[in-house]
Amino acid sequence: MNYISREKFLAQPVEVQNSMKEWYKEYFKDGNDFSLINYNSVDTCYHTLVALNEDFNIDECTPLFTEEDLRKFIEFKTNSTIMEININYHGKKCNYSYTMNIWKSAGNEMFFFFFSITVEADDMIQMYWKIACRVC
Repeated sequence: MNYISREKFLAQPVEVQNSMKEWYKEYFKDGNDFSLINYNSVDTCYHTLVALNEDFNIDECTPLFTEEDLRKFIEFKTNSTIMEININYHGKKCNYSYTMNIWKSAGNEMFFFFFSITVEADDMIQMYWKIACRVC
């Protein structure tokens, strides 16, 4: 499974880390037993950690975001829905640029364009990560 490493997470400004940690703690309250975390320098899933150590403190964990986690985080922070991602390949540079279009619900299953954000990244998870760090 692909996820953002502990090192990448800790390389972000403290404000970004705190915003993501607060959201992640709320995410756990919904019973997401298979979310990935780093606890005592070990990457594990929440379900396994609870089975081994019921007394662990979630505040001592580093969230390890997957693509799905990052998408949910972006949608939560922007209070909107990701409805479109355009991928452009730059052949000579051998890299990609991703443009994410974010839409807000207008009710009755109707949406309106909210904003667009473009980043360069090697793959989808890096794209989600860069955008998640920006929307904090």
